[in-house]
Amino acid sequence: MRKVLGLLFLLVGVYANGQCWSKISSGFTHTVALKSNGTLWACGHQSYGQLGDGTYYDKNTFIQIGSDTNWQTVAAGNSFTLAIKTNGTLWGCGQGESVGYGSMDNSYSFVQIGTATNWSKIESGLNHSLAIKIDGTLWAWGGNNYGQLGNGTLSSQLSPVQIGGFTDWVSVSAGHWHSLGIRANGTLWTWGNNNLGQLGNGTTINKLIPTQVGTATNWLTVAGGGHHSVAIKTDGSLWSWGYNFFGQLGYGNTTSYMTPLQIGTETNWDAISTGDEFTMARKSDATIWASGSNYNGQLGNGSNEQLNVFTKIGVDSDWSTISTGFIHSLAIKSDNTLWSWGNNGFGQLGIGSTGENSYVLNQIVCTALENEEFNEYGFILYPNPTTVSITIHQSTNTIIKNIIISDLTGKKIIEQKGNINQIDVLSLQKGIYFLELDYEGGKQIKKFIKQ
Repeated sequence: MRKVLGLLFLLVGVYANGQCWSKISSGFTHTVALKSNGTLWACGHQSYGQLGDGTYYDKNTFIQIGSDTNWQTVAAGNSFTLAIKTNGTLWGCGQGESVGYGSMDNSYSFVQIGTATNWSKIESGLNHSLAIKIDGTLWAWGGNNYGQLGNGTLSSQLSPVQIGGFTDWVSVSAGHWHSLGIRANGTLWTWGNNNLGQLGNGTTINKLIPTQVGTATNWLTVAGGGHHSVAIKTDGSLWSWGYNFFGQLGYGNTTSYMTPLQIGTETNWDAISTGDEFTMARKSDATIWASGSNYNGQLGNGSNEQLNVFTKIGVDSDWSTISTGFIHSLAIKSDNTLWSWGNNGFGQLGIGSTGENSYVLNQIVCTALENEEFNEYGFILYPNPTTVSITIHQSTNTIIKNIIISDLTGKKIIEQKGNINQIDVLSLQKGIYFLELDYEGGKQIKKFIKQ
């Protein structure tokens, strides 16, 4: 019984320390994420400085950006990134005309945007951004070639400008060149590019200011993709409209629609995210579903075949957050593990490689386990995480008699007897394992990650 309790303690430690992703945002070809300790991480394309690490080199694994531990939320656009700190300040990096700090110059490190300390929510499109302050006001900046800022003009803005006079905005979303928002009264508003009906007002006429869609007052959340839009109502029903050539609306066909149309009859949808020509959605049972273009594996169903109807991805039912980029996707599970799939041309999946698309879901380990935690016992495991083998280094000449590797359920996977200091783990599936050392003088259990 004592040994079992010890193992349970270690399991709790793994989940508390090893799996700590909290928020994600997928951009055009880069990804940014937050950990539960408030640190900011990024990977992928870097030509404009959108990762914010002070360089212009692409990164194919997540790297920490700076040392601050007070990041609250992030939003990745095409070639720029925005973030809000816990003190309500707004920060950005990347392509100057889109960042919003008043200059056309690119910034390779995060710079503060203005001096306001009451920013609440941010959303980034292809070259424009939307934000809501704590007082419910709506703000926008960046490119405005289709009126996507909503200020009544086609002029771009290098700094945030208030849009209209409403003070009850509760959520916004930025598509490629169109924008959507929901007010506290449950009404839906859209503006910007409308060439394919993505504004949902029954026309293909662009709108330069926020314009109400229909008369419904029970809209809950909305997401803008490349040229399509998806929304959920307070009753849990799912709706979509706009361009549908790739089945991204999920109706089971490729017919485009210029007004919102309900998808099926189910009323248990609770989260949505839209990519360029595809859509991801989550149900209240924590399953994820997808439809649309899948040429790069962005739907995560193990193939590259297009889906015209929302289809369940995998069998897991513990997804908490989903985020779609241009042609790649990421999601976080309830245990705070991070997963990625789709296009990886610039390393935006964060899996340590570049180039090949991934049609299956890849787990992104939170961080390397600290080898120092084993020092007091005389044993160190390295590399950790590992892909091929695990080496046991000891500061003494203690003789190892037996080694057992078990999975999280306690199932024995590998057992080797004798004084061994290296074990082949290439055949192990990705995940967290326990290595039990039986040596002269006692036993120890150590955890390691197989990538």
